[in-house]
Amino acid sequence: MRVMNVLGKIIFIVIFLVGILVGIFVSNFGIITRDNITISQIITWLITVGIAISIPSYINKIVDNNKNIKLFLIKEIESIREIVSCIEKDLSNLEIGDKVDSRFQKKILYNINKIDLGFDVLSNQLDNNSIKSDLIQIEKLKKKYFSYYTYLTGASNIFSDTFLINELFLKENLNQFSAFELEIKLFILKIYNL
Repeated sequence: MRVMNVLGKIIFIVIFLVGILVGIFVSNFGIITRDNITISQIITWLITVGIAISIPSYINKIVDNNKNIKLFLIKEIESIREIVSCIEKDLSNLEIGDKVDSRFQKKILYNINKIDLGFDVLSNQLDNNSIKSDLIQIEKLKKKYFSYYTYLTGASNIFSDTFLINELFLKENLNQFSAFELEIKLFILKIYNL
């Protein structure tokens, strides 16, 4: 944002200096004499200067608006990533042979619900801000999440009363988490490149 402000000021100064140089050139070489200047010419010059000042401001506003939208989207996806990281951290603290109690299961389900809500917010923001979904492919990200979710809630049987943590579960969970986290990072890069 600071770079755009500096760039806008530089453009303004350059336009101002060019205007002064053109004025000096015109007055020294007699193209326009003082007697020939009319009110319509003064108004034309004022409008030209006004346009020259307003165009960089307008462009700066558009760039800042797009930047804010990107930052918001990145913040939303980062919050999803943090929740998934919390699930992974909690699971990695379990030891082989541990039984998953109902409190832990409820915590996982609560975090999964938060992730689903995060995806809803992200999808709505993409739609409301007219961002081309074909460029950032949120569906690919959702598929990776669904794969992780399916393994965690179904394939692993972590919600059964007889489930015990084993090495295969921890490895596959880490693989699913890593694939989803990689997709999140790629998604963030795509947003930066919009």
